[in-house]
Amino acid sequence: MTLDQAPRARYDPSADVDRRVCVIRSGCRLATLGAVFRYLLLLPDGEPNDPAVYVTGIPNWSVDEVIMLGDGERVRVIAIADQISDELAANGLDGVFTVEPA
Repeated sequence: MTLDQAPRARYDPSADVDRRVCVIRSGCRLATLGAVFRYLLLLPDGEPNDPAVYVTGIPNWSVDEVIMLGDGERVRVIAIADQISDELAANGLDGVFTVEPA
């Protein structure tokens, strides 16, 4: 399957406003994902990590936790922003983590 043939996620606006629900169609199967949280990952110098966004079903994180990214890279959360800008929130981000290689 090529990338352009991959199933597309679609937002379900009828979902509770506190939950983001995506429905993915793959053949005859439907998958419903519960709450999805997106975190911006920044390096200590303020530059974005690569990848810059971490998507997870886990809402609560703490400093010193280790995150395994999709490419197998492991990063340690060294700071969590107390607040995020309205612009980041409007773009679907739930938080900002400062990370370093673990």
